[in-house]
Amino acid sequence: MLDLVSLFLLYQISNVIHESRALDMKTNVVFPLGETASAIRGENVLWLAMVLRNRVLLDLKPAQLAAVCGSLVSEGIKVRPWKNNSSLYEPSSTVINVINILEEQRNYLVQLQEKHDVSISCCLDSQFSGMVEAWASGLTWREVMMDCAMDEGDLARLLRRTIDLLAQIPNLPDIDPVLQINAMTASGVMDRSPIRGGLCSLFCFVSFDPATGYWIDMASTPVKDVLDVEYNPSALAYVPPHAREKKDNCLSLLIEGLEKDPMLLDPVSIHDGHLII
Repeated sequence: MLDLVSLFLLYQISNVIHESRALDMKTNVVFPLGETASAIRGENVLWLAMVLRNRVLLDLKPAQLAAVCGSLVSEGIKVRPWKNNSSLYEPSSTVINVINILEEQRNYLVQLQEKHDVSISCCLDSQFSGMVEAWASGLTWREVMMDCAMDEGDLARLLRRTIDLLAQIPNLPDIDPVLQINAMTASGVMDRSPIRGGLCSLFCFVSFDPATGYWIDMASTPVKDVLDVEYNPSALAYVPPHAREKKDNCLSLLIEGLEKDPMLLDPVSIHDGHLII
């Protein structure tokens, strides 16, 4: 049973949903915006639905669409100040113009949320959009990372988040087919090595089996050689023996990052039994 605080929070959120014309609270009629929002995975699904239903996205090329989607999921990604003489790819003027248009829509939702004391992030940050656009345009990993002000792990995580959002678009209700096709194209181009497979597939997900006292992988195989990094109270990240034989700088950086901050991994980082950064 929900406590009073949870009920009040639910009431506040429902008011935002009602006023944004996603749902009629009196008749329980779900409008197209609500249909789209209910099918999205993300922190603020209403905000994501509002953006993806905006027709300004229909004129974008696949790489530009990827860049805009990257601006929606870049929260927590940072520039590394100790990287001297480094830079980031700048987004195209088209992407900047679209993000500026979306900023007006964002301001509306933020004000609506503030009116009802709801504080859910509405991410829209163009800072890293150029990096996503560069990768979605076909640049190699070496080209994108050259003199880059981002860590490899940060960029990989941003690209995976962007791919995840793009991959959802073709399956969302009430989304223009043009946008769905461009999203499929963009995610297909972006989902390549080292973002797909390679580095990411070297990491497995294990959980503790109290019945046997062993850590087991997704195939229920006992695992004894575990990298001592907590992911949550009942799970650890480990690197299989074959992976440790590969002296890969990217792999070393990821291990180092996990040792410093296990929460570098996103909550939706589990995919097909692998940890995806």
